[in-house]
Amino acid sequence: HTIKNLTVTSFTTKNVGLFDTVKENAEISDLTLENVSIISASTAESIGALAGLLDGKVTNVSVTGKIISAGSTAVGGIAGTTTSLDSTLTSCSFNGSILGGKGVGGILGGNETNGDAIIDGCSVTGSVSGLSSVGGIVGSLASPGDGKIFKVNNCKNNATVSSKTDYCGGIVG
Repeated sequence: HTIKNLTVTSFTTKNVGLFDTVKENAEISDLTLENVSIISASTAESIGALAGLLDGKVTNVSVTGKIISAGSTAVGGIAGTTTSLDSTLTSCSFNGSILGGKGVGGILGGNETNGDAIIDGCSVTGSVSGLSSVGGIVGSLASPGDGKIFKVNNCKNNATVSSKTDYCGGIVG
């Protein structure tokens, strides 16, 4: 399925995206978001084209377009942040531009502790930039606890990545 020209202009401090939150055990697959324009004029908690907050499983989601934030702390091309629940992003791609605050990534902005999160086979093209903790695939990673894992496998970054202050990386900021 394809959704074209999704436009979200937000003034909220909550989660921003096609979905505010993708809850535990939810699965989204085989979806294209073409020519998205997401602009947050406030410091939202988390922003992603598909979901601000991800607690589920995402497979084969492709996004093109732009995401611009006034300084939010978790901005990603697919999802803003994951929580303490288990999440996966598999075979996803982002092509476009992302501008955010802290924790800015081409696929995922950041994660919280104590949950398994796996990003596998994802790719990014375009540009990813922010104030700090900026990565081509993931902006920032918290240390998992209680035997949980956070893995980034088989991903490719072809985007230009830039940070104004610190923590900048081709794969993880």
